[in-house]
Amino acid sequence: MAMSTAFDSIKAKIIRANKHIDNLDRKIESILDEPHSLRKEYDAETRQLSIVSNGDIELPVEWSIIAGEAVHQLRSSLDHLVHALVVSEGRVKPTVRTQFPILDSEDNRKFRDRTEGISSTAAAIIESLQPYHPSWTHRLHEHPLCILRDLSNTDKHRNIVMVQVDVKADDILMPNDAFGVTVYWNTAKTDAKHLSFYTDNPEMDVEAQILRQVSFPQICAGHHKPVIPTLVELSGYVDAIVLPFRNDII
Repeated sequence: MAMSTAFDSIKAKIIRANKHIDNLDRKIESILDEPHSLRKEYDAETRQLSIVSNGDIELPVEWSIIAGEAVHQLRSSLDHLVHALVVSEGRVKPTVRTQFPILDSEDNRKFRDRTEGISSTAAAIIESLQPYHPSWTHRLHEHPLCILRDLSNTDKHRNIVMVQVDVKADDILMPNDAFGVTVYWNTAKTDAKHLSFYTDNPEMDVEAQILRQVSFPQICAGHHKPVIPTLVELSGYVDAIVLPFRNDII
């Protein structure tokens, strides 16, 4: 049987991350399929009728643990990549500072310190991926490496926060005399308002399909990001970084 290589080990970490993501996806879907209880509230003074959540779904802490395990495997696979590149180059030994750099601003000293010993070709590739390049400077919160770094740093010290949010109210059916319709983006807590409009008829029938998801709140100072699509994107991005180095690692 052929001996496994450092590249095999790195790929195994990404595969493990994907198993965690698939597991979490199944758990999230099982809860979001549960009925979402809603009620109507009418303000006679303003004539505003609102569709309000009647209760919330408590997200299990286990979900944060699973997400953290997936994030850890993805972040550490990049660190393992740089470590393996140093070993394969053979000029110096890896140090405790050896890691895959993720930098919001250009810092040549810090970059060299973290990648010392890798080839100039590998360094150029990794440098080209840094978030500080002009195409990303005004949207760092969208860069996959920034998202991965922030989730990883959070997971080192506390559980990653996830919230249930309502994406939108879809397929809204109401009488023609309704006006001033507003759809809200909410964390789905008790008494959260999803939809409101103005009417003189508080007994009017309203039908609205509330679409829900579980999200990471404000990663990299950005907006809510849906958990599963975000983790899937991070996994694909990390895999795309690692794959070109398969022939450079012992």
